[in-house]
Amino acid sequence: MGSVQKHLAFLFLPVGVGIMTQLKSEPAMVYVKVLIIMIISTILIMLVTGVLADIIIGAQEKILGNKDKKEGKNE
Repeated sequence: MGSVQKHLAFLFLPVGVGIMTQLKSEPAMVYVKVLIIMIISTILIMLVTGVLADIIIGAQEKILGNKDKKEGKNE
């Protein structure tokens, strides 16, 4: 278990650092392109997650009715 804790920091390396080490001495425009792709993909993931959450909540309310709202659980 000690060796796992010793190397645990490697599991938390940011994705950006990993990408930069793989690109090494690429031109700065490559980093800008990667950054733009990361930002756009993050926004898309957030949008899809929000839409899916709304769909699931709507389906749950149809199945269960509005019992939870009347009891104050969704406040």
